Amino acid sequence: MSQKICIIGLGEIGSATLIDMLKIPKEKKLNFQFSGADINDSTLENIKKTCPGVSCSKSIPLSDIYIILVYTTEQVECVINSIDKSKHPLIIIESTIFPKTVDRLKKLWENKKDFDLALFPHRFNPNDSVHRVFNLNRIVGAIDKKSLDRTLNLYYRGL
Repeated sequence: MSQKICIIGLGEIGSATLIDMLKIPKEKKLNFQFSGADINDSTLENIKKTCPGVSCSKSIPLSDIYIILVYTTEQVECVINSIDKSKHPLIIIESTIFPKTVDRLKKLWENKKDFDLALFPHRFNPNDSVHRVFNLNRIVGAIDKKSLDRTLNLYYRGL
């Protein structure tokens, strides 16, 4: 079964995340379809050149999994509020956020429980080809066991 993954925020870390995901061996990807969203036109153009065949736009497409890599806590909250949750998506926050944000997101989640939520803060060493996005030790947290299981299932595929 094909799953759609959207990377939101295609700056330095978001684009590196997308590029590394595209390098995953096909047998581990399980027919993932990748897309990206960003508010910056030049960033979108760069991704279209770097990652041909990946759909990128300013709008957030309907997806099964969203990985958020925007810059500010306010942007993270805005993105989560704008995501279509009709497919009960997994939302993974890789952006750095303020501690109180987790409390607000938990309240949002408790109201409807129409998405799964995980916090998987990125670690990234620019210009370091050995220590990339997915080969560094990281810590993951989730709102509940189902969210954690979905996140680990995704990242253990070789991401």
